[in-house]
Amino acid sequence: MTETNFLKNYWELFINIENYFIKTFKYVSLDEENFNTFSNEYIKLLLFICSEVDVIFKTILGEKNITLSKECMDEYTSKRTFIYQDFDNLLVKVAMKSLNYYIQPWKNYYLNNYLDWWKSYNKCKHERTSVVEIANVKKEAYKFANLKNVLLALASLYTLEIILYKEIKINCSPEKGLESKLFKLENADFANFIYSPIEIVTASPLEAASCWHG
Repeated sequence: MTETNFLKNYWELFINIENYFIKTFKYVSLDEENFNTFSNEYIKLLLFICSEVDVIFKTILGEKNITLSKECMDEYTSKRTFIYQDFDNLLVKVAMKSLNYYIQPWKNYYLNNYLDWWKSYNKCKHERTSVVEIANVKKEAYKFANLKNVLLALASLYTLEIILYKEIKINCSPEKGLESKLFKLENADFANFIYSPIEIVTASPLEAASCWHG
Protein backbone atom coordinates (compact mmCIF):
# COMPACT_ATOMS: atom_id res chain seq x y z
CA MET A 1 0.00 0.00 0.00
CA THR A 2 1.27 3.49 -0.82
CA GLU A 3 1.05 6.49 1.48
CA THR A 4 -1.28 8.20 -1.00
CA ASN A 5 -3.58 5.18 -1.00
CA PHE A 6 -3.68 5.16 2.79
CA LEU A 7 -4.39 8.87 3.12
CA LYS A 8 -7.16 8.81 0.52
CA ASN A 9 -8.91 5.56 1.40
CA TYR A 10 -8.35 5.21 5.16
CA TRP A 11 -7.21 8.35 6.96
CA GLU A 12 -9.59 10.68 5.11
CA LEU A 13 -12.49 8.46 6.16
CA PHE A 14 -11.29 8.50 9.78
CA ILE A 15 -11.22 12.31 9.75
CA ASN A 16 -14.78 12.39 8.37
CA ILE A 17 -15.98 10.07 11.15
CA GLU A 18 -14.11 12.07 13.79
CA ASN A 19 -15.64 15.35 12.57
CA TYR A 20 -19.10 13.80 12.65
CA PHE A 21 -18.52 12.64 16.24
CA ILE A 22 -17.23 16.06 17.32
CA LYS A 23 -20.41 17.68 15.96
CA THR A 24 -22.44 15.66 18.47
CA PHE A 25 -20.70 17.57 21.30
CA LYS A 26 -23.06 20.47 20.54
CA TYR A 27 -25.84 18.34 22.02
CA VAL A 28 -24.01 16.00 24.43
CA SER A 29 -20.84 17.33 26.07
CA LEU A 30 -17.83 15.04 26.22
CA ASP A 31 -17.96 14.46 29.95
CA GLU A 32 -17.96 11.37 32.15
CA GLU A 33 -21.39 12.30 33.48
CA ASN A 34 -22.75 11.79 29.95
CA PHE A 35 -21.01 8.49 29.26
CA ASN A 36 -24.20 6.43 29.43
CA THR A 37 -26.12 8.73 27.10
CA PHE A 38 -27.36 6.71 24.12
CA SER A 39 -28.96 7.75 20.85
CA ASN A 40 -29.59 6.72 17.25
CA GLU A 41 -26.62 8.87 16.24
CA TYR A 42 -24.38 6.83 18.51
CA ILE A 43 -25.78 3.60 17.05
CA LYS A 44 -24.87 4.85 13.58
CA LEU A 45 -21.39 5.91 14.71
CA LEU A 46 -20.67 2.71 16.64
CA LEU A 47 -21.67 0.50 13.69
CA PHE A 48 -19.63 2.56 11.24
CA ILE A 49 -16.53 2.87 13.43
CA CYS A 50 -16.37 -0.80 14.39
CA SER A 51 -16.84 -1.87 10.79
CA GLU A 52 -13.80 0.24 9.94
CA VAL A 53 -11.86 -1.24 12.89
CA ASP A 54 -12.45 -4.65 11.32
CA VAL A 55 -11.18 -3.41 7.95
CA ILE A 56 -8.06 -1.71 9.32
CA PHE A 57 -7.11 -4.62 11.58
CA LYS A 58 -7.25 -7.04 8.65
CA THR A 59 -5.30 -4.59 6.49
CA ILE A 60 -2.48 -4.29 9.03
CA LEU A 61 -2.24 -8.07 9.39
CA GLY A 62 -2.18 -8.36 5.60
CA GLU A 63 0.61 -5.79 5.33
CA LYS A 64 2.61 -7.91 7.78
CA ASN A 65 1.75 -11.13 5.90
CA ILE A 66 0.14 -12.62 9.01
CA THR A 67 -2.22 -15.47 8.19
CA LEU A 68 -5.68 -15.61 9.78
CA SER A 69 -7.59 -18.84 10.44
CA LYS A 70 -10.84 -16.83 10.52
CA GLU A 71 -11.92 -13.21 10.36
CA CYS A 72 -13.12 -12.09 13.79
CA MET A 73 -11.93 -9.88 16.65
CA ASP A 74 -10.71 -12.79 18.77
CA GLU A 75 -8.48 -13.92 15.90
CA TYR A 76 -7.22 -10.38 15.24
CA THR A 77 -6.39 -9.72 18.87
CA SER A 78 -4.62 -13.06 19.20
CA LYS A 79 -2.11 -11.63 16.69
CA ARG A 80 -1.89 -8.20 18.33
CA THR A 81 1.66 -8.51 19.68
CA PHE A 82 2.87 -9.25 16.13
CA ILE A 83 1.42 -5.86 15.19
CA TYR A 84 2.93 -4.01 18.15
CA GLN A 85 4.62 -5.69 21.08
CA ASP A 86 3.04 -3.42 23.70
CA PHE A 87 -0.37 -3.37 22.00
CA ASP A 88 -2.39 -3.78 25.23
CA ASN A 89 -0.81 -0.64 26.67
CA LEU A 90 -1.46 1.69 23.75
CA LEU A 91 -2.28 4.99 25.45
CA VAL A 92 -4.38 7.71 23.83
CA LYS A 93 -4.70 11.28 25.07
CA VAL A 94 -7.99 13.03 24.38
CA ALA A 95 -6.41 16.15 22.95
CA MET A 96 -9.08 18.77 23.47
CA LYS A 97 -8.65 22.00 25.38
CA SER A 98 -9.79 21.84 29.03
CA LEU A 99 -9.83 18.02 28.96
CA ASN A 100 -7.26 15.76 30.56
CA TYR A 101 -8.48 12.28 29.65
CA TYR A 102 -6.43 9.22 28.83
CA ILE A 103 -7.73 6.06 27.18
CA GLN A 104 -6.31 2.57 26.86
CA PRO A 105 -8.88 1.24 24.40
CA TRP A 106 -7.40 -2.26 24.06
CA LYS A 107 -6.45 -2.86 27.71
CA ASN A 108 -9.65 -4.66 28.66
CA TYR A 109 -8.91 -7.49 26.25
CA TYR A 110 -5.76 -8.23 28.23
CA LEU A 111 -7.60 -7.89 31.55
CA ASN A 112 -10.88 -9.67 30.74
CA ASN A 113 -10.42 -11.25 27.29
CA TYR A 114 -13.09 -9.05 25.70
CA LEU A 115 -13.68 -5.41 24.82
CA ASP A 116 -16.77 -3.60 26.15
CA TRP A 117 -17.09 -1.37 23.11
CA TRP A 118 -16.71 -4.25 20.63
CA LYS A 119 -19.19 -6.42 22.51
CA SER A 120 -21.59 -3.47 22.55
CA TYR A 121 -21.20 -3.14 18.79
CA ASN A 122 -21.96 -6.83 18.19
CA LYS A 123 -24.95 -6.83 20.52
CA CYS A 124 -26.29 -3.65 18.97
CA LYS A 125 -25.82 -5.11 15.49
CA HIS A 126 -27.38 -8.53 16.13
CA GLU A 127 -29.63 -8.17 19.21
CA ARG A 128 -30.53 -4.49 19.17
CA THR A 129 -33.81 -4.61 21.08
CA SER A 130 -32.97 -7.59 23.32
CA VAL A 131 -31.89 -7.24 26.94
CA VAL A 132 -28.20 -8.20 27.11
CA GLU A 133 -25.48 -8.13 29.73
CA ILE A 134 -22.14 -6.38 29.26
CA ALA A 135 -19.70 -5.75 32.10
CA ASN A 136 -22.32 -6.86 34.64
CA VAL A 137 -24.87 -4.35 33.34
CA LYS A 138 -28.18 -5.55 31.88
CA LYS A 139 -30.27 -3.45 29.50
CA GLU A 140 -31.46 -3.32 25.90
CA ALA A 141 -28.51 -3.68 23.54
CA TYR A 142 -29.13 -0.36 21.76
CA LYS A 143 -28.56 1.47 25.06
CA PHE A 144 -24.93 0.35 24.97
CA ALA A 145 -24.49 2.54 21.88
CA ASN A 146 -23.51 5.38 24.20
CA LEU A 147 -20.99 8.19 24.35
CA LYS A 148 -18.36 6.15 26.18
CA ASN A 149 -18.39 3.19 23.81
CA VAL A 150 -18.31 5.42 20.73
CA LEU A 151 -15.34 7.32 22.19
CA LEU A 152 -13.48 4.09 23.01
CA ALA A 153 -14.24 2.61 19.59
CA LEU A 154 -13.02 5.74 17.80
CA ALA A 155 -9.86 5.84 19.93
CA SER A 156 -9.25 2.19 19.02
CA LEU A 157 -9.68 2.96 15.33
CA TYR A 158 -7.27 5.87 15.71
CA THR A 159 -4.55 3.61 17.16
CA LEU A 160 -4.93 1.19 14.25
CA GLU A 161 -4.73 4.03 11.73
CA ILE A 162 -1.44 5.21 13.24
CA ILE A 163 -0.04 1.67 13.34
CA LEU A 164 -0.95 1.13 9.68
CA TYR A 165 0.58 4.46 8.71
CA LYS A 166 3.80 3.57 10.52
CA GLU A 167 3.84 0.20 8.75
CA ILE A 168 3.70 1.72 5.26
CA LYS A 169 5.54 4.99 5.90
CA ILE A 170 8.57 3.50 7.74
CA ASN A 171 10.19 6.92 8.21
CA CYS A 172 8.42 10.15 9.03
CA SER A 173 8.82 13.41 10.94
CA PRO A 174 6.27 15.04 13.30
CA GLU A 175 5.58 18.00 11.01
CA LYS A 176 4.42 15.53 8.34
CA GLY A 177 2.61 13.19 10.72
CA LEU A 178 -1.11 12.47 11.01
CA GLU A 179 -3.20 15.04 12.85
CA SER A 180 -6.36 14.19 14.76
CA LYS A 181 -8.56 16.89 16.29
CA LEU A 182 -9.46 14.61 19.18
CA PHE A 183 -6.65 12.15 19.91
CA LYS A 184 -2.91 11.74 20.29
CA LEU A 185 -1.18 8.38 20.67
CA GLU A 186 1.22 8.79 23.57
CA ASN A 187 3.49 5.77 23.04
CA ALA A 188 6.95 7.05 22.11
CA ASP A 189 7.39 4.58 19.23
CA PHE A 190 4.84 6.57 17.22
CA ALA A 191 6.05 10.11 18.01
CA ASN A 192 7.41 10.77 14.52
CA PHE A 193 4.14 9.75 12.86
CA ILE A 194 1.85 12.14 14.71
CA TYR A 195 1.48 15.88 14.21
CA SER A 196 0.16 17.62 17.32
CA PRO A 197 0.02 21.43 17.52
CA ILE A 198 -1.31 21.06 21.09
CA GLU A 199 1.32 20.56 23.77
CA ILE A 200 0.43 17.33 25.54
CA VAL A 201 2.13 16.09 28.68
CA THR A 202 2.79 12.35 28.77
CA ALA A 203 0.63 10.53 31.31
CA SER A 204 2.18 9.63 34.61
CA PRO A 205 1.97 5.97 35.73
CA LEU A 206 -0.86 6.94 38.09
CA GLU A 207 -2.84 8.66 35.34
CA ALA A 208 -2.27 5.77 32.97
CA ALA A 209 -3.39 3.27 35.59
CA SER A 210 -6.63 5.14 36.21
CA CYS A 211 -7.51 5.99 32.64
CA TRP A 212 -10.49 4.56 30.76
CA HIS A 213 -10.24 1.02 29.47
CA GLY A 214 -12.04 -0.50 26.52
